[in-house]
Amino acid sequence: MTESTRSRIEAVKKITAKHYEPGNLARCHKRIWSRYIFPIFGICYRTYLSYLKV
Repeated sequence: MTESTRSRIEAVKKITAKHYEPGNLARCHKRIWSRYIFPIFGICYRTYLSYLKV
């Protein structure tokens, strides 16, 4: 795994940790991906979940 991929994964995890709230559908993984992750990084939802190891 390259250094740029590692830094991208860490950035995605930080954004998710900041916004995720278990039990709240307005702050679920899908919403966080569509609102914050996809516009910045342009990765698909499955890639996002693999970054989080979900």
